[in-house]
Amino acid sequence: MPRQQLDQALVALDRQAKIVLMPLDDPSTITPEREAAAITLSGAKRHFLRIRS
Repeated sequence: MPRQQLDQALVALDRQAKIVLMPLDDPSTITPEREAAAITLSGAKRHFLRIRS
């Protein structure tokens, strides 16, 4: 799946309250790889997700 399509799907799931896209709490743990993988949502970088139950 292309990156842009995956990002759009994850943002849609976040908006539907099925997942939560979250930033990392400790900026010192953000590696270049994590920064490149982050999704920007409402102007903030989101680095991981939590599945709502």
